[in-house]
Amino acid sequence: MSAFRRAVTLPIAVVLQLLFVALSPALLLLTALLCLAADRRFGLARGVLMLDVYVLLELVALLGCGLVWVRALLLRWGPERRLRAGCSVARWLLHSLYRTANVVLGLRARIDGEPEAVAALQAHECPVIVLSRHAGPGDSFLVVHELLCHRREPRIVLRMALQLEPGINVLGTLLPFCWVHRGSGRSDAVLRRITAICAAMNNDAALLLFPEGGNVSDERVRRGITALLRDGFRRRARQAARLRYLAAPFTGGTLAALHGAPSSDVLFLAHTGLVALDAPLL
Repeated sequence: MSAFRRAVTLPIAVVLQLLFVALSPALLLLTALLCLAADRRFGLARGVLMLDVYVLLELVALLGCGLVWVRALLLRWGPERRLRAGCSVARWLLHSLYRTANVVLGLRARIDGEPEAVAALQAHECPVIVLSRHAGPGDSFLVVHELLCHRREPRIVLRMALQLEPGINVLGTLLPFCWVHRGSGRSDAVLRRITAICAAMNNDAALLLFPEGGNVSDERVRRGITALLRDGFRRRARQAARLRYLAAPFTGGTLAALHGAPSSDVLFLAHTGLVALDAPLL
């Protein structure tokens, strides 16, 4: 997103967020009364409370990013210093969101990984490339939160549509994100960007990539199989047709990442995501 478009859209988004915060007490009271009259689980009220906290924390994070940029300009920080400061803001935001979700929604995240994979993530002896199943933006936050908990500096390949979310948009000016338009994930420009990001990674860095390109759906599964057949990969198409929980991955981004950082460790992340949440909102 260009600086001009960001200058136009961000103030509008912030105004809408402030309006939501101003109206949230009345909205919380209304939803609490509705829940009290319905089933007394207060699920909808907890959902509204979580959204309200999210908006408040994001406004603070936006302020933090602004202060980072002011200090960076005044003190002439280099890219590495700005990146570390951006990671600090992201770590505070996601830690705060996770703690809130833990209390309000009963959210618990647990890693049952292979010891070798966990050790590689903790060792910081080389950069890591994390290839993750995609199951929604909430799950993506949990994955990035876990990387930050292991003191990794995330680089993320993510959809351009997420630039409409103010916090992610502004963090993207501090962290080396790779923005991908819908349908452009295999374009030469995107692949060169992924390679360049990985080539600049240090031993603390982690690239997060979702090879499927999005949430698994019947349409995405059919599109992946059709693409493999069109490119002549019939054996891979048959393998993709047998997948139960995954769609056929796009290998271009992964190969571009490995080309940029050939000495990195590669970690595969499979997760159930928020479907296992034990605190229903409805």
